[in-house]
Amino acid sequence: MSSTSGIPCLQYVNTNHVPSDDEVGEIRAFVQVQQKLMDVIDKEIDVLIKRREEKSRLVEEYSALLSPARRIPAEVLSAIFFASLPRNSPTRRRTVLSKYHPAVVVSHVCQSWRQVALNTPLLWTVIDIDVPKYPAAHESRLEGVVDWWESQLQAINEMTMAWILRSAGESLTISFTGGLNIENPYILEKDTVSRANESVARIVDAMCSVSNRWRAAHLSLEFTDETSPLCQLFHLTSDNLTLLESLSINVFMVACPNLTRCTLELPSAESIPETPDTEISLPHLRTLELWGAEPPRVFASRLHLPSLRQLTLICQPPSNCMGYQGGATDLIQKFGEGLSDVTFDSRGFTESSLTRVLSFLPNIVTLRLVEGAQHSIYPFQIPVIFDSTLDELGRRDGEQGLRLCPKLEKLGFRMTARSVFSQAALVRFIASRRPSLHTQPKNRQTNEVEIQTVVVAFSTRRFTRATRGILEEMGVDLEDMTLITTYQGEVTDTLVSTTQVPIDDLYDNDDYASTAGRRRRTLDGWFL
Repeated sequence: MSSTSGIPCLQYVNTNHVPSDDEVGEIRAFVQVQQKLMDVIDKEIDVLIKRREEKSRLVEEYSALLSPARRIPAEVLSAIFFASLPRNSPTRRRTVLSKYHPAVVVSHVCQSWRQVALNTPLLWTVIDIDVPKYPAAHESRLEGVVDWWESQLQAINEMTMAWILRSAGESLTISFTGGLNIENPYILEKDTVSRANESVARIVDAMCSVSNRWRAAHLSLEFTDETSPLCQLFHLTSDNLTLLESLSINVFMVACPNLTRCTLELPSAESIPETPDTEISLPHLRTLELWGAEPPRVFASRLHLPSLRQLTLICQPPSNCMGYQGGATDLIQKFGEGLSDVTFDSRGFTESSLTRVLSFLPNIVTLRLVEGAQHSIYPFQIPVIFDSTLDELGRRDGEQGLRLCPKLEKLGFRMTARSVFSQAALVRFIASRRPSLHTQPKNRQTNEVEIQTVVVAFSTRRFTRATRGILEEMGVDLEDMTLITTYQGEVTDTLVSTTQVPIDDLYDNDDYASTAGRRRRTLDGWFL
């Protein structure tokens, strides 16, 4: 056997050489020595790694002390936290109580941030509760499914109590969606149904315990009968709701002395409960919005709204009832004299019925006619032409002046294939409501209100002649008037006063005048 520098069989490494018995002994001894040396080196490496980890930890910990975030004053940090809170949109709900809520997340970053978050009551003033549906009948028999639902409600109840505590004495925005709708409760044990009611009742109790702090409430409730724990919400009195200013509820409205704005969503006529015999008095309500199904005829008769000024009725009338008088018309008839701003659905009206409704609005300033859904409930309806209605808006009775809506300043009309009027009728209307350049000022009826803004979305293609040009040739004074017409989404006629906002700021899509369907929340943003 040969070796080089004490390394046996070096010349045979990486070859096919078969070592002899003597060589095998030498090789094994060599490997054992090298393994011991490797063990020594590994220990040295472990020591170095531990030393490096220790130094790295020190560097990280001391570098953290230099973080600019540590130097942010608590009041600035509080403002940043508040600005990070999500805002809901019509298509996405971001404020539901959960461990992923931004207020919770920032409170778990570190102890100092937690103290700032817990000492900022405004972070916890939106209590948004989304109750999961009770397991279906076939699911409730599965092991653990009902227990999971009960644990979810227990967590919601604990978070609700935490939000209430952390919000201190600040006013609250309450949102509640869901409820308790058990399929076939008779197949469940009474104890199971009782526990379910108690789970929901604890959450409702927590909400009602601070009803005197509600500033706004948005309720979408599901319950089957008067035994539901949700009925407690309808037992709140005016003494319990002293701060309430805004209420949105799917089917019902309670008397609240300071309520100024209310939105009701009526999913279907069948979902509207029997109207109570007692009068509902809302002395400070100025804005009322109704969406969805037509309210019952007795709805208006049960309301006392002396301060109502703005009314929005995007209600679907019953099918095959053209020209009928329903609950929406009753509301306009009862409160029309005090209204200055009205938006309503043009579906279901004939020329004569629309003219009659307008006769109930002697003090109207802003009027919008829209269609509440893209697909009409009258798919084969012959188009209703409202030319005579526009002519009536411009008709005068001698010295008595205008017959209909004498104080009208702003008019908007979104036409469809089912509700239209001609360009000629529009020209006649504007000409009748604007002064003529050929009339001497002393001959004008200065006590009449001039139309200031007209927005019309025609469902047809552009006319051969522009509306503005026709009016100018007639000598109509269009100074300081806003006139916008669109044709299938194309803005063609514009006449905007320089004192008003730029025309490019008046719309943000090809159907800016729409206030219906998914775009309904743009109603307040419609520049009229």
